[in-house]
Amino acid sequence: MSNARPGQTSATGNALKKLAAYGQSCWLDDLSRRMMTEGELSRFVAEGVSGVTANPATMARAITSGTDYDADIQHAAAAGRSTFEIYDVLLTSDVRRACDILRPVYEESRGENGFVSLEVSPRLADDTEGSIAEAKRFWAAVDRPNLFIKIPGTAAGVPAIEELLFDGINLT
Repeated sequence: MSNARPGQTSATGNALKKLAAYGQSCWLDDLSRRMMTEGELSRFVAEGVSGVTANPATMARAITSGTDYDADIQHAAAAGRSTFEIYDVLLTSDVRRACDILRPVYEESRGENGFVSLEVSPRLADDTEGSIAEAKRFWAAVDRPNLFIKIPGTAAGVPAIEELLFDGINLT
């Protein structure tokens, strides 16, 4: 059972749902547009995945692993958007869509599960104000109640965490 991956079932039932019955939430540390357009993320959620992590590494892997993002990148570049702006739009768009896919889990669990986490840039680990600004920007851009923002656990992150929690932003 401990080696179960989304999509694997056994004669005795779905291992992820059994873990959930014991209060264990299973998250997927991967996100891509293809997973959403082809229904893979929805299938994982139906099988018991209760959260997703998005970060610069998963986004880079998603963008470079195929052509799913090419048209959007070309269109945004032709419109004069910077590399950062293009990345930001792709990231927040995918995270918003993932939040929508996980929203039923969030609603059924009364906000205990069904989250998508998105981390502020690791470059901001020692920048309290930068972390706060990026977290607020992500929160507004994604605009979903089941978004978690990850703040680096550094000395500079502590005051950022305090302010963001006071502002009602979900943090992980």
